[in-house]
Amino acid sequence: MIWSPTSSPGIYNPPSMKDYPQLKSRSITISDYIHSNIGFLIGDKGKNFIQITTQFNLLYIWYSDHRIVLFGENDQDLMKAVRSIIRRIKYMNWKRYQNDDIFKS
Repeated sequence: MIWSPTSSPGIYNPPSMKDYPQLKSRSITISDYIHSNIGFLIGDKGKNFIQITTQFNLLYIWYSDHRIVLFGENDQDLMKAVRSIIRRIKYMNWKRYQNDDIFKS
């Protein structure tokens, strides 16, 4: 069964255990720096989260209160998606420190 949120974008509406008995979730807690730059992680109009959802066969990704929550039915897909997001976070942190080094020289 393909899940599609019935609510408006920006309203929390994850898939239910009733409809998806194999539903699993994973979460990532992020730093204040990533929180303040979350738009770069999510992407314009959610394009990065949409790409991750499609690439890793997820049902839903949600961000709120310094936490990214991923929903899917397959543990391996969920862990691959978590690793992908962590790679993006590491890149953002690397860029941050590269920019800081420019000002220190």
